[in-house]
Amino acid sequence: MSTKLPWPRPFITLSLILTGLLIGPTVNADPHRVHFESTVTETVMPDTFVVTLRAYEEGPDATQVSRAINRRMQQALNRAKRFADITMQTEGYRVSPVYDRQHQLTHWRGQQRLRLTTQAPSQLSQLLQQLESSLQYQHQSYRLSDARLETMRAQLLTQATKHYRDKAQSLARLLGHDRFKLAETRIDPIQGLNAPPRPILARSLSETSRNAEPAIEADAVTLTQTIRGVMVLPDS
Repeated sequence: MSTKLPWPRPFITLSLILTGLLIGPTVNADPHRVHFESTVTETVMPDTFVVTLRAYEEGPDATQVSRAINRRMQQALNRAKRFADITMQTEGYRVSPVYDRQHQLTHWRGQQRLRLTTQAPSQLSQLLQQLESSLQYQHQSYRLSDARLETMRAQLLTQATKHYRDKAQSLARLLGHDRFKLAETRIDPIQGLNAPPRPILARSLSETSRNAEPAIEADAVTLTQTIRGVMVLPDS
């Protein structure tokens, strides 16, 4: 006597459901993503000036060269101390031998740099005039003070953020949408903070100033803040 097995209907039903999911029409779920950026610029005058000078000596004896450099630098420091709004920093002290083509020692050469930093350009001009007989003027540069920089960072970020939102809304409308969603936002570092120095090499201050106070000038600095983003537009 044969036994009749039941038909595996649950298995077939499940198989049909899975098959229907696999062969059914697919829906593109990728949203409409738009990459864009917003940039604002601001021109500002630097408020901090940096001038680099050097004491330079050559001579037949290393000790004499070293003493001459120390004497020049000490005189400069004593004069600079009279100006309360100028900070000083010595750097790059070096005394080295000089050889000829036959590798014979000919003399010694030495130097030391003095960096002067201030937000009072008139005081710096007066000091440079006093140092013209003993030090050489290498270069001057300028920058924003920390307080001024923080103010400009906040100002640029506020302007850039508003422009960023306005641009996103304008792009969405141009593409036929009233609504959008910001999916990504990246704030770039501010560009334009480091102004290049003005080099005047191997010249004394007297050659530069000609018995007048050296001009301490700065060029306007253009700061740039950029915000990049990705917005998502709803399906039509």
